[in-house]
Amino acid sequence: MSNSSATGTFTTLGDAGESSGKQQITTNSPNGTASFTVIVIGNTCYFQGDSLAMQENLDVSAAVAQAYAEQWISLSPSDAPYASVYAAVDTHDALYDNIAFKPQRDMGTSTISSRRVRTISGATTPVKIPGEPSLPIKGTATLEVSAATHLPVRYSESGTLSTNGQSEHSSFTMTFSDFGEEVSESTPPGAVPFPSLGSTGGGGGSSTSPKLVTSARR
Repeated sequence: MSNSSATGTFTTLGDAGESSGKQQITTNSPNGTASFTVIVIGNTCYFQGDSLAMQENLDVSAAVAQAYAEQWISLSPSDAPYASVYAAVDTHDALYDNIAFKPQRDMGTSTISSRRVRTISGATTPVKIPGEPSLPIKGTATLEVSAATHLPVRYSESGTLSTNGQSEHSSFTMTFSDFGEEVSESTPPGAVPFPSLGSTGGGGGSSTSPKLVTSARR
């Protein structure tokens, strides 16, 4: 998935399964470039990232972030950053947290990368990701599904994002591949429980989808 606005760009490559998934995320913002990985297995999620990614997503101090950078951190539902880190990694949440529009028009069929697709378009609706404020995006969106299987191929949005009384252009693209294949993730070795960091995390950001190629709302 890929998401861009005046405040930065976010790119996610991931696999999403029924109860597990993995995201590899890179963000570029005024604070700099941050990279991190999220693995979800059942109700537990694991986070591994650089110092900036830890500060932005786990809400820890710079000292804690530097000490634990690139180490796997495990989070449970009782940990403060859990909701936003866990968001949109498995298949259900990936679709629910990212595809937000009101279907209004059938645009017919076309060909994308040798695949015959049917396109539906409509107005975007507000996006609500756990642990993060609602994203009031006003614009249009299109969902392209395989004409043969009716499975999603690509979802894209373009519109205006309003935050703090200011508006900026925002675009979002979510591309699917190998939809329906089994996804199985393994527990990372040596993960450090979040409470052991000695810092009370806040919220952050995270987000993905089934065999996504390119993006997420982080």
